Amino acid sequence: MKSEKNQNNNNDKIKLLTSLKKYAKAIHQSPKKFDKWLTSQISQLPEKRVKVLLIVTVAILIPSMMLAFYMGIKDITNGPALKMQFITAPSIPRKHASPSLQLSGHEIEKLQACRKYLDSLKNNKEGIAIFDSIIKQRPHLLDSLAYIELIYGINKIK
Repeated sequence: MKSEKNQNNNNDKIKLLTSLKKYAKAIHQSPKKFDKWLTSQISQLPEKRVKVLLIVTVAILIPSMMLAFYMGIKDITNGPALKMQFITAPSIPRKHASPSLQLSGHEIEKLQACRKYLDSLKNNKEGIAIFDSIIKQRPHLLDSLAYIELIYGINKIK
């Protein structure tokens, strides 16, 4: 049963690769075909008309490139396009916080133990695998821990 499934997957992969190779070959040959067509079209035109087309093309492209360059320089001199505003985390002093927002000593210990455990996972290969799977399942866990530590002024375990 599994061998049939693997065989089907391999056949699908082979079909996909062959179709990608054909597509890449067609893309690679397209500029050559266009080049040949353009060369044949230009060779049929009188020399005077080719010169006029070249002059008109250059007369259009150079000012447009200069304008784009000027606009780019102008934007750089006016300052950055995006202005960043720094966000500060609110701090909740333990003395003034409502009882529902205060963390008990036990909760702070659990938070620090969790942080210490996650940091200790990075010390060996098996731990790194566990750490990666935790982060994959809960991608913002470390951000949340850091944010809670910042808000409540909890020092990180070192």
